Amino acid sequence: MGVPPRLDARVLSCGLEDDEETELIFADPPELRRRLCDGQLEAALLPSVELQQADESLLVLPAGCICASGRSLAARLFAHNTPEELEHISGSAMAPTSATVACVLWASQYRRRLVAPAWDSGADRAPAHGQGVVVEGDAVLTHPPLGFDRQFDLTGMWHEATGLPLVMAVWATRAQTPLDCERLLRVLSAACQRGRRHLADIVRLFTAKHGWPGDLAHRYLLSEVHFEFTDACRDGLEELFFLAAGYDVIERYRPLAYYEP
Repeated sequence: MGVPPRLDARVLSCGLEDDEETELIFADPPELRRRLCDGQLEAALLPSVELQQADESLLVLPAGCICASGRSLAARLFAHNTPEELEHISGSAMAPTSATVACVLWASQYRRRLVAPAWDSGADRAPAHGQGVVVEGDAVLTHPPLGFDRQFDLTGMWHEATGLPLVMAVWATRAQTPLDCERLLRVLSAACQRGRRHLADIVRLFTAKHGWPGDLAHRYLLSEVHFEFTDACRDGLEELFFLAAGYDVIERYRPLAYYEP
């Protein structure tokens, strides 16, 4: 199983490190996508937009997700300019979904077409050039871009605009047989349930490793982000990609496939 190295992902991978039948790989999203599509991983927790960008169709496993329904620290756009002036932003390879959301929001609300090339997520800091930078997950606190006058809460803006959750990451697989999908769904659903029951332990064990203050991590995991993949999450995914295709933020809309036991 592949998991990105971020605090909120720990909730969805809870206990998998100790499962003798599961090998857990931590890697950045582009590497996870490559390994999944190459058959090196059975499943991976991928940024949602990867469902549209992968070279082949991937199957969503409704075993958990990382999403927010309102204001949160999950995704921010740091900018020099007012929304009406913004044109050029940089989006980390760790935050492709948030960059897509920013482009959709600016197209729909401000009639601005944002240019959002990716920057190297391995760099120590986000680039200071350009008019804005999108960051997501741990980087909002641990590597915020410096020198910007404004912050825009992308999850809050998305929820206000659509009334739907912003789903930042989902479990995806290439598995073809129902037996494989059922096993993956069972294992990953159990991990999500463990994580939701043991949020305090996750805060205690992993906040220092991921650079979060304990009080903020507790608030973030307990009340700002959610991990159950609900019907509203499915609607949020579909709405994001429908709008992204309509505003030419993504090249084309690929209908999503979900495993339904």
